[in-house]
Amino acid sequence: MAEENIFEQGCLIQLNVSIWGGRIKLPSARLNVDADPALIKAIKYLIDRDCLKPMEKERNAARSYVYGKTLPFPIPGVHFIPKDLIRPVDQTLPEFQARFNEKVSYFVNNFEIFIQSAQLRLNQLFDPSEYPTDIRSKFSFSWRFLVVDSPGEAAFSRRRFMRASKRSFRGRLMNSTSWPWSRFAPAFPK
Repeated sequence: MAEENIFEQGCLIQLNVSIWGGRIKLPSARLNVDADPALIKAIKYLIDRDCLKPMEKERNAARSYVYGKTLPFPIPGVHFIPKDLIRPVDQTLPEFQARFNEKVSYFVNNFEIFIQSAQLRLNQLFDPSEYPTDIRSKFSFSWRFLVVDSPGEAAFSRRRFMRASKRSFRGRLMNSTSWPWSRFAPAFPK
């Protein structure tokens, strides 16, 4: 049986979308409860959570799109994409990025208003030093394709180890979940 390199059939994609959390841990000293502080944890939302939802919605849509075109991969945040889908995905992701950036711009332009609203709602818990001065830097949307090749057998002292590693990876990839694999089965002949 000839060894096949799964990475000849596609490559890896990594989608990175960062969104400011808009919350911090509330210091134990600020909690006035009759309980062991080690058992009580609280967070403070710095702005109304609904203000971040447009960016979260766009991030989730982009992730769903990528997940629908890829197969799981054993490295968190990385997915295997068949060769034939690289171009369409690379042409579609800028649309998600543009919508994301549009929503971020709206958020950044209204950030001071969101802070003022939070100040009214937080009362004595409001602390202006908890808000970032460069809020735009807290948001990003990027992706990259990672071309990987399995190392040549000359890099290993034992051929058997190399064959077993390839079989193990191929088996994990094919067994990781059955329904996505069946969608791409024609692209990956057994």
